Amino acid sequence: MKTHFDFIIVGQGLAGTLLAHYLNKNGKSVLLIDQFNNSSSSNIAAGIIHPITGRRLVKSWMFDIAYPVARAAYSEMELKFNQTLFQKSAILEIYSSIKNRNDWIALTADETMKNLIDRELTANEIRGVDMPYGGMILKATGYLNIKKMLANYRNYFQENKSLICEEFLFSDLKIMDYAVDYKGIIASKIIFCEGFHAVQNPYFKTLPYQFAKGEILILECPGLSEEYIVNKSIYIQPLSNSRFRMGATYEWNQLDDVPTETAREKLIEQFKLVVSLPFKIVEHYAAVRPTVKGRRPLIGLHSKYNQVGIFNGLGTKGVLLAPYFAKHFTEHLLFEKPLLKEVEIDFYL
Repeated sequence: MKTHFDFIIVGQGLAGTLLAHYLNKNGKSVLLIDQFNNSSSSNIAAGIIHPITGRRLVKSWMFDIAYPVARAAYSEMELKFNQTLFQKSAILEIYSSIKNRNDWIALTADETMKNLIDRELTANEIRGVDMPYGGMILKATGYLNIKKMLANYRNYFQENKSLICEEFLFSDLKIMDYAVDYKGIIASKIIFCEGFHAVQNPYFKTLPYQFAKGEILILECPGLSEEYIVNKSIYIQPLSNSRFRMGATYEWNQLDDVPTETAREKLIEQFKLVVSLPFKIVEHYAAVRPTVKGRRPLIGLHSKYNQVGIFNGLGTKGVLLAPYFAKHFTEHLLFEKPLLKEVEIDFYL
């Protein structure tokens, strides 16, 4: 393995992989350090891109700018690995009430939103799905197979001798005047993309983390339509062969990756409120999401140690936002392009 790299990235989740992708595109050498965890938030996440969010039904933050960048990035990856990674899939939003239906219908008259709306479904159009008020089909939607994408890149990095598969130890990191030294490997900068583990990072411990544990189920439900991602307080995402991923819960206190019976029962109860068909649970996963207060990513270089940076906090919108902000951060690192004020970390350091 080389002993000199342009950048070291700690963490090969969604954030770290996308940042390495754009740094490599700009001709920079990158070493990744990652202790693989099959239950990381990136590996179990649904990877759904949803253009409309919240009770007020507003367009997702940065959607118009970030969506084209995300589609371009995932298309590049599909060409690189000759595999389908991003799956176009319409989202069915089930109305919760007559008022909720009226709110969705109103969006069809909004010039900034109507291109995201496809058509309305009536109450009995999908077998086994309880939607007494009907539902709305959305466009510009789909999901990234994050686990598959990360596995492809992991193999690629290993083949190119640019991945160390081990736990990162802060005691082995030396900050020099114009570079960093990690176990004898020199780089101009080190960027931390650790997700939940950032809470243990001594350089960024004052950032406004607000991590949330989430649990999901993989289930089999023969006869349930695989045409749409169904959304109503939970998402039900078709995988293949009558298998679905559904979730997710939010837990703010017990931050670990241990599945709980409480969450399992809650998810089953919510599923039964939407689907009346027989099903069985196949798998149950838990992970901690890298969310922050204010729901804006944490991006930038340390105010004291210019050789140390962070790219984290992508949260539930990671698949939409990660490519745009990885590209944005790359341009900041290489060409000194200013960061968006919403994502700067200087205020907290």
